[in-house]
Amino acid sequence: MSKSYSFIGTSYLHSCEDQYHNSNNLRFEFQTNLIQAVSEKHPSNIIYNCSEGGHGITTYFKRLLTLLDRYDPDVFVFEIPNAQRILAHTDNEYGENYDIHFPVQIWHAGKPQNLDEKFRTVSASIIDDSQVLMEPNELNQYWTEHTNMPFHLGSKQWQGYVKVLSTFNDGEKSRFLDTIAQCEVINDFLVSKGKEVFWFSWKPNGLKIDSDKLTLFKPHSISEWKYEQDIGKVTNPEVARQHLKQFCYDDNHLHSKYMPKFAEYFDKIFK
Repeated sequence: MSKSYSFIGTSYLHSCEDQYHNSNNLRFEFQTNLIQAVSEKHPSNIIYNCSEGGHGITTYFKRLLTLLDRYDPDVFVFEIPNAQRILAHTDNEYGENYDIHFPVQIWHAGKPQNLDEKFRTVSASIIDDSQVLMEPNELNQYWTEHTNMPFHLGSKQWQGYVKVLSTFNDGEKSRFLDTIAQCEVINDFLVSKGKEVFWFSWKPNGLKIDSDKLTLFKPHSISEWKYEQDIGKVTNPEVARQHLKQFCYDDNHLHSKYMPKFAEYFDKIFK
């Protein structure tokens, strides 16, 4: 019997360029993504893509527990997130109706299997360091939409918030230490359930993953893997990050036409 696989990650596994945005079905917000390409390569396996843009590792726990309760997958593959994302709940809708917030996509042979499953229209609000790039009117629109409360703040009123966000990268090493600790807790729990568990990152952040518990892809960064395929051994993580940009539609997220090639990164766990 073929194994079932689950992927838990961020927008790197969830999205593609805006021209494929699907506003009619927000569970499948984009018409394709990297995990669909993985599913097409491995048509005999059921794959649960439980990835979501902008949500950090604190949301991984509830996602994996729900995956276990609903589907009990054999294999778990996790993206190790880098950025600072904090879920900022301003009501109890997420807690009372989690099923419509659970971001699972079920794939078989590259075809979606749960297109009719209900999904929320607006996510819980997130404190995200990428918001430092937003204009005051964009911040007002975001927080109004995600909290259902009117925001009409000017640039000076947003100044303190943006200042705090701009310092998040200064604490990257501290944050990453906590992230790896949470990864290890997740890993130990799933291994105790008899599951196969694998970990990878999208881009190297220059920090060593100091863990003898996690089974990491080799190389553990998908950008380093692509660099090694195309050029050779990575001697500088920044060079690998720059190399990845040519395959992305926004310097960070993979363009759909390259997804079948990048799906090869995961082939080893299907053997």
